[in-house]
Amino acid sequence: MADASLQPPPADPYGDTLETLWQRSKKKLALTKNDSKEPPDSAIIEDESAALAKAAHERRRDQVRRAQRKHRERKEKYIKSLEQELLRLRHERESVSSDINRFTSENNLLREIMRAHGIQMPQKRPRDRLAKVTVVGEPGFGQRLQVSLDEGENKIPNFYPEGFGVSFTQKVLHKAADLFTSPQIEDQIAPDEPRPEYFNADLQIRPKNDPGGWGYEPPVAVQSHPYHFDSTQVAVDFVLFLERCCLRHRMLGKQGFSGHALTLQAPLLVGTPPVLQNKSTWEVPASEIERLLELAGALNLDGEITPVQAWRLISDHPKFYKLDPAGLQRISEGLVRNIHCFGFGAILDEQTSINIVEKVYASL
Repeated sequence: MADASLQPPPADPYGDTLETLWQRSKKKLALTKNDSKEPPDSAIIEDESAALAKAAHERRRDQVRRAQRKHRERKEKYIKSLEQELLRLRHERESVSSDINRFTSENNLLREIMRAHGIQMPQKRPRDRLAKVTVVGEPGFGQRLQVSLDEGENKIPNFYPEGFGVSFTQKVLHKAADLFTSPQIEDQIAPDEPRPEYFNADLQIRPKNDPGGWGYEPPVAVQSHPYHFDSTQVAVDFVLFLERCCLRHRMLGKQGFSGHALTLQAPLLVGTPPVLQNKSTWEVPASEIERLLELAGALNLDGEITPVQAWRLISDHPKFYKLDPAGLQRISEGLVRNIHCFGFGAILDEQTSINIVEKVYASL
């Protein structure tokens, strides 16, 4: 009995359990509280990411819309300029046709008078000289036309050899693009291409100091350029070098070459196949080239200029007679990197062109 009284009372099976239950409950409640915070934080992060992605998408869409709107406005301005110029040329052509008919009647009357008095008829006018057109480069990027207006002793040296102005990277990209381009192209001439008879036959290139010419200035002593840069040949070479970005549109078929009516190379390509092979040649009247130089410079584009107008920017500079072949090539390389054709003729940003030309002239 005594031994039984000395034994400790049995432990309460619920004592430790109640004490530890509270500790466990606090830990459990804290863990649950922390867990309850995680979903809202992750949801906020996801919402912010979605908002940023949506904002970036909207910015891209705005940029695309602005670019498309700018392209449409530029095209509309260009088409309007073309329409105005063609309307002027149509009226001028009608006037010239009327003059031709009047002169023809007068000539017939004069011939009758000469025959009646036994006067010998004058010899016929010599035939218009021909210019030789040569394709320079393989089909695709970098291919261009080259025109020889003078042969023999008067021939001007070529300042744009084959491959000039085409980087190695551009050649590689063009070769890679050709691997994915079908070689089967319809061998026909698009019906909307310009024909030589559509251009006014009375227009002529005149010297800069000619009273009827473009950019007339008071008469000064005529100075010949030491490298013959004041010749029509150099102007044609320069313009065709810049217009090479349009030549690839010939490979696009009927819809590819519309809108190029007032480019210098448009009448040169009449009757030629869409794909031009390197070194192929043909002949055109030299007077057509001179008339097209005048036509291509008649457009009035807001903030943009044509290759012909770029040449006038160079040739009208006070330091033009100090320009050497190396300087002309530097100007040409700078301009050809900034020229674009959106399907209706090669154009340059006017201010960029001025900066390129002035930078080269400043170094002379």
